[in-house]
Amino acid sequence: MVRIEHPEIFFKALEARRGLILLGGHTGNWSVTLTAVMLRYPDLCGRISVLVRPFRPAWLQRLSWRRFQEAGINILEKRRSMKAILQRLAANQAVGFVMDQHASPKEAVQVDFFGRPAWTFRSLAVIARRSGAAIVPVGVHREGRQHVLRLERPIEQVVTADLEHDIRVNTQMYNDALERIIRHHPEQWIWNHRRWKEA
Repeated sequence: MVRIEHPEIFFKALEARRGLILLGGHTGNWSVTLTAVMLRYPDLCGRISVLVRPFRPAWLQRLSWRRFQEAGINILEKRRSMKAILQRLAANQAVGFVMDQHASPKEAVQVDFFGRPAWTFRSLAVIARRSGAAIVPVGVHREGRQHVLRLERPIEQVVTADLEHDIRVNTQMYNDALERIIRHHPEQWIWNHRRWKEA
């Protein structure tokens, strides 16, 4: 039921031994697809973490998170998780970031998303800079009865002496990658969230 396209990108990125950041959004049935990856590659069990926000109802959250954990996927809550993320990357593990959510201005940078300014988390650019981890965009979509997980080539990070400039430029590249993934199958972007809020 699941097809994985370009898995070699994942394993090639890990060869640098600086960890791997999977950049994705709410496309397709990514929870089922990621669980299937663990069945295909059992050696990865315990080596992939997903950054999540708590949600309601609580019983659905427990069910969702338990499903991941039973498959060998670690759960990291977004708040106060910087240390844990950096530790996992330093151990040459993978961490998944879902980046198509609105971020409050105090923890964000405003860059374009589908041609409109959107407050976007700056933390991913900061983590990538501190860890040196590769950032691999990943899209999930459905073709008939089959789920497809597609890995793209890593994003080349911009690193200069100007940190704020680099955060803005790199975060724009992340949004561009997400936009490209969504445009492939826009009907499968699962979204009921105000992405372009003013603040």
